[in-house]
Amino acid sequence: MGAVGIIGSKAKGGSGKGSALPTPIPTTASNGLSYKSNPKHTPGQQGYSYRAGTEPKDSIELFGASVVSGKKRYAKDAEGNVHQFTNTNDGTWHWSGSTGDKSVQLDKNMIPADVKKQLNLPKKGW
Repeated sequence: MGAVGIIGSKAKGGSGKGSALPTPIPTTASNGLSYKSNPKHTPGQQGYSYRAGTEPKDSIELFGASVVSGKKRYAKDAEGNVHQFTNTNDGTWHWSGSTGDKSVQLDKNMIPADVKKQLNLPKKGW
């Protein structure tokens, strides 16, 4: 397995080509879990709200490299931003925020200590 939080695409299913949604249909990510974009995180989609944050195009790759903590999953992108994923309660997961989001940043203080350790984040000042 590759480094935790580093993007590596082995996703099978919908790719988002032809759709504004990064992953418009339930798709098996490289971690074996099902992922589907939530329209509220994609500009131009029904229900979109900038207050909900904007899902990155590579969200399924990030999800595939995510680690679990409690009821959430987390991954780190190449810029060091942490992305959060939430179980949608229909058998799929969706992107639900990032410390690097331009409109609504995920609070770095809310990232669990075990996640910081697994993603090799500094304890302070990141």
